[in-house]
Amino acid sequence: MYSRLGNQILKEMKEYDIRTGGAEYVPEDVEKIMDRFFEAEVDAADNTFPDADEVIEEPEIDDLDFDVSDAIFKWSENFKKAKVLIYGKDKDVQKGIELLELEIMQKNILAYYELGNIYQHGIGVKIDNEKAHYYYERALKGFESVIEHPEEQTNFIINYSLYRAGKHYLYGLGTEKNEEKAFEYLDESANTGNVFAAYIVGNMYWDGNSVVEKDKEIAVDYYKLAAGNPYAHYKLGYAYENGIEVEKDMDRANKEYKAAYDKFFSMEFKSPDANIEYRLGKMNMEGKGVSVDLSTAEEYFELSSKNGNPNAQYQYAKILLQKGDIENADKAVEILKEAAENESVMAQYQLGKIYLKDERLKNESLAIKYLTMAAEQNNSYAQYQLGKIYSDKTSSYYDIGKAIENFEKASDQDNSYAQYQLGKIYAGKNTEYHNAEKAIHYFELAAQDENKAALYQLGKIYADKTEKVYDPKKAVTYLEPIAKEGNVYAQYKLGKLFIEKESPIYNPEKAIEYYKMASEQGNDFADVALGFIYYRGNGVKEDKVIALDYFKKAADAGNDTGKKMVSKIEEKILKPYQKKGKHLPMLFRNKAAYDVERALRKLERALDDTLQKEQIIRKHERFLEQERREKERDEKENSLEEKDN
Repeated sequence: MYSRLGNQILKEMKEYDIRTGGAEYVPEDVEKIMDRFFEAEVDAADNTFPDADEVIEEPEIDDLDFDVSDAIFKWSENFKKAKVLIYGKDKDVQKGIELLELEIMQKNILAYYELGNIYQHGIGVKIDNEKAHYYYERALKGFESVIEHPEEQTNFIINYSLYRAGKHYLYGLGTEKNEEKAFEYLDESANTGNVFAAYIVGNMYWDGNSVVEKDKEIAVDYYKLAAGNPYAHYKLGYAYENGIEVEKDMDRANKEYKAAYDKFFSMEFKSPDANIEYRLGKMNMEGKGVSVDLSTAEEYFELSSKNGNPNAQYQYAKILLQKGDIENADKAVEILKEAAENESVMAQYQLGKIYLKDERLKNESLAIKYLTMAAEQNNSYAQYQLGKIYSDKTSSYYDIGKAIENFEKASDQDNSYAQYQLGKIYAGKNTEYHNAEKAIHYFELAAQDENKAALYQLGKIYADKTEKVYDPKKAVTYLEPIAKEGNVYAQYKLGKLFIEKESPIYNPEKAIEYYKMASEQGNDFADVALGFIYYRGNGVKEDKVIALDYFKKAADAGNDTGKKMVSKIEEKILKPYQKKGKHLPMLFRNKAAYDVERALRKLERALDDTLQKEQIIRKHERFLEQERREKERDEKENSLEEKDN
């Protein structure tokens, strides 16, 4: 079983998905899918638009000055057939393009838009951004012509043109991006009944942009306006599941998810689409709108993956890795490569991590290749990993300048890991990059993301007497909170700060308190520090027995200073005791044991005294008894002498 790659990389993927929210659509993908079904609904309304039953010979179009005055706006039979041939089950993309080109000869604005989309995304043709721009630019002129002359069109065409023009400006299709104009058109379309425009405006408020501030409450209102759009239902399900600007309601969330799932299922049945297959796979995997069904999820991911969806390829690769054998692991890597070539930033990033860390596939050159691809798509995690590679002195790619460049790019995206690494670079002593002020700047940025290591580094800088920013009081403000949470390094550093006699915060009691905290966590340097405090009587009563206890503990942990001090104390204290034949104190026991031993000795001495007293009393009693008997004998002898006389 090939478990190392599976376990390690799966862990990386899961952590990455948590941080990034997993593989999701970009808005353009969502709208590209929904446009087809929107127009399919339009096709069903036969009385809405006149059909073009015949092909009209096209007068030549002056490309440099496209005149929209004689352009048409029709869902003609040729246009409808073209869409079926390009996107339907029985595809014939080339024939569909030919029909669209016939519509172009009639200056049908809808055909211009569709050809722009085909050349932008390479649907049946090679991607050609120049051609895409050409067609999109003319389509936009047509849509804006309708908006500027509404009296000549139906309300539906006006609404549709607002929606299309808004998308052109939002995504820069045939024009420069202009979020203000995009919002103006889309908001008007949304408020006159276009559920697709309502969804896009909802996304604008959900994420915030240069025109509107982030406001999820308003976003939810627009998603409600977008009822019928499965993506809007999905977003509403998410909002109710998590209580985002609505009261948390799992029943309502499940209803919204089910509405989304049913609509996606219907869409996929009518017109198979890799993006929808991916979404169905995700919902089966997560149990949203349907019971969790990993087998069905895998089927959808595999199908979508074969149809080129990079997000599905990423998810399918994860499933293959979970199988835990070399064959599926290698297959997963190949799928990730395909996804990476399809510009899946997640696949690029994960391939970079695989080639960086997996023992069997480790290849630093390939790791840099894929991480660079992801970094160029502005992926902050890839930028961070590149920074780590370039800052590694053991790497053949070591280049601190490139490391800083990548860390800074990631830092600009609020990557606290990169901010911390920049702080470390600028905090490093004896390098050309040493700059305490810059180090503090980046550590403070990292600390805003609750990076505890950054708080420690800030405390360390302010505790350093060699730095111009030296400020022990400020150091304490950074170190104390994390010391109380158990950070052993902060505990030790606080001990050092409080024990310095010249320091404005000198406090031996606090020093001992923090050193003991660190000692209890096995910090042998704290043991040595405590040993010296008691050995020298620094702020406490001198007690070499306690000192030796701490030095011995440090020595047992391999600390050289601890070993030297144990030897020194044994040489200066123990040997003299031995030479004089005196009873040695319990030097190698802990303080509590020594105190017990000392108490026992006192008791022993007291007992010895009592026994001696008892012996003296008995001796005295024997003496008195002897005196009594001698007296009685003398008295008898005197009596006999008197009788004789």
